[in-house]
Amino acid sequence: MNLITTNLNRWNPTLMDELFDDRWFNFETYNNTFPAVNSIEKDNQYLLEIAVPGMDKKDFEIEIENDLISVSSTSKREKELKDSFNYNRQEFNYNSFHRTFSLPKEVDQSKIKAIYTNGILTITLPKLKEVISKSRKLIEVK
Repeated sequence: MNLITTNLNRWNPTLMDELFDDRWFNFETYNNTFPAVNSIEKDNQYLLEIAVPGMDKKDFEIEIENDLISVSSTSKREKELKDSFNYNRQEFNYNSFHRTFSLPKEVDQSKIKAIYTNGILTITLPKLKEVISKSRKLIEVK
């Protein structure tokens, strides 16, 4: 029985074999450590929707500095086991990420809010009132 899964069929894989092994290009793992983000612009605000299921609102840290907004999280969940076992392999759930976004100049940084619901962290970035009053106007071509 093999305890470590591998796609290599060689007894002694070379460094090049390891580097180009398809385990490094596993997009399921990539998505688990780098959450997907939707960026939405509305008339009076921007929205950032970050997909981070299984987290708790206390796991997030959101910081604004120098017209950048940084969102990060670290969570570690260990299952408590009642019985004592001799493990060959045991995996813990550990997730972390850090994303940084540039804030547009028209965002009112004093009114930014964040809500975590159903696995989606939604950050609301309201626009300044001066910008809203100068909203985009479409001119009809005749």
